Amino acid sequence: TMVWTSINQSAVRARKGNGPIRVIGDKLPGANSINFRKSDGHLYMGQVFQGDGLWELDPTGVKPPRNILKDIGGLNGFEVGNDGWIYGPLWFKKQVVKINPDTGELKVIADGFGTPAAANFDSKGNLYVDDTARGELIRVDIKTGAKTVVAKLKTSLDNLAIDSNDRIFVSNMADNGIEEVNVQTGKSRQVVKGGLAIPIGLAAAAEGNHHRVFVADIFALRSVDGSNGKVTDIERSHAAGVHIEYPIGVSANDKHVLVISGGD
Repeated sequence: TMVWTSINQSAVRARKGNGPIRVIGDKLPGANSINFRKSDGHLYMGQVFQGDGLWELDPTGVKPPRNILKDIGGLNGFEVGNDGWIYGPLWFKKQVVKINPDTGELKVIADGFGTPAAANFDSKGNLYVDDTARGELIRVDIKTGAKTVVAKLKTSLDNLAIDSNDRIFVSNMADNGIEEVNVQTGKSRQVVKGGLAIPIGLAAAAEGNHHRVFVADIFALRSVDGSNGKVTDIERSHAAGVHIEYPIGVSANDKHVLVISGGD
């Protein structure tokens, strides 16, 4: 059974094999990260941005969702550890925590992040966390809370995944891209990358004998050189110290640029 969240529809959906798509949870604003507990098949879902909580869902959709915790600080990309606890970042509290989904007990593992976005284990039990505000991939010791920056990347990091060979892949919202990160060297390899992320607003202004095009790109405010297409970041969403959140509109003249920035 494949299960996925539909954050804009406040729903969680599932499909078994070639069967029909079923709604197994609805009226759950901000339904975002989701993960199974492998030992018993229990399914958990975190709300963030449009809602704030942790839920257990019935993969069959028969039983109603069970709320485990509310108002916890934005549980984003999480994973269920081998011990059955949920390990994940609290986006708004700048912490990485572990939660007992059976009792609701919450323990802080580490804090002091910029904006932690996702947490995943490798096969050796190392917990890796990406920090969207600082553009860092961090290894966290779950026993001591010690943090080690293993790679410095661009800001606006989102999710991460670790394959069976412990290769780590990190996604970036503003770049519309995925990188493979070598935690031994700190170097990364671009797997895929877009020129823009989600361009939704455009404005052009004269600059010398050509035009500069400003782009409200949802996860970044950018400019494009009208003569050669070169893209330049002005500000990236979720980076430390930025003035924008989600640019959705832009207008410009030869002196000023006006940006409309949406948020949750």
